[in-house]
Amino acid sequence: MGSPNAHLPVWRKTPFILFICVAVVATLLLIERTNSVVTVNSEDTSILNEKVRVYYSEQSADRQRLLGSYLDPNTAPKGFGPFYNALVAESVCPWLVRVGNVNDGGKWTCNPWALPDNCVIYSLGVGPDITFELEIFKVSEERCKIYSFDPDPKKGQRLVDLVSEQFTFTPLLIAMETNDSLHQKTVADIMEQFDHSFIDFLKVDIEGAEFGTLPALLADRNKPVACQILIEMHRTPHECAKLYNQFGKAGYFMFSYELNGYYPTSSEYSFMHESCFHRYGITKVLTRNFPQ
Repeated sequence: MGSPNAHLPVWRKTPFILFICVAVVATLLLIERTNSVVTVNSEDTSILNEKVRVYYSEQSADRQRLLGSYLDPNTAPKGFGPFYNALVAESVCPWLVRVGNVNDGGKWTCNPWALPDNCVIYSLGVGPDITFELEIFKVSEERCKIYSFDPDPKKGQRLVDLVSEQFTFTPLLIAMETNDSLHQKTVADIMEQFDHSFIDFLKVDIEGAEFGTLPALLADRNKPVACQILIEMHRTPHECAKLYNQFGKAGYFMFSYELNGYYPTSSEYSFMHESCFHRYGITKVLTRNFPQ
């Protein structure tokens, strides 16, 4: 006696085979569709880059109008909400890395491996975390000398304990005017003291004193004081906008920012001077956040 399934079609006998066939065909179609949507070959890259640039350009007027309103205390929106909604990186760093602690204390830098021989790094304000100083020294393959400053000697003691010629700590307050009796100096006088005409990386975390001390360093677009400035800005949206705008007028472009989830009034910004783009690999400028 024959099987009751003997005369049934193959697909009725083996539904699992049919399922596999359908799944394979569907997968192949999905792969083909996905490739057609997201794949960008080298010939298309320049076209895509131009589309991105144009798109940013089309938004530029609205972005500058909103952020520019923060420059006037009478028109500045309340709070940081609109400020951070509109703010974007102005230039693209292909090798953006956080140096130091992944939590508070680390700084976003662009291609630190490109630091030159005998590089100079200033750390204004040491705080309780020295992972940035230690990591940038390691990443630069010990090519850099690290100069750190903080009014509290205890905060720099761990750097002193390293007993290394590559690390220098000075208990000093960064100020608008030099006063040796008060142990305070301007950045310009510190640079003169150490015979430095240029700083490769300038890290700034001086709890609000940046608003009084940095404008003097941003006075001449053709004579930048540093390639990359990694700064924590404090205080109000209006004050941050004014200092940010001074960076722009001095030829600096922001390539990264980090909103402080605990205190929006203390957030991080990373700037690079236009004269340093080639060394660190920046080739794309997308926009300007503030009218220049």
